[in-house]
Amino acid sequence: MGCCSLLEAELWLILDGLNLLWIQGFRHVEIVSDSVAAVCIILDESAAK
Repeated sequence: MGCCSLLEAELWLILDGLNLLWIQGFRHVEIVSDSVAAVCIILDESAAK
């Protein structure tokens, strides 16, 4: 068991959900989150580089 911040936990939950949806064949999904920081990270293309 590891420790992480609330932001990291939110991002991991989103990633796990997206992975599950991908496996099930979904390719177009809408992500809803009450974490402004998580949404900003997801929308920031430069963060992935």
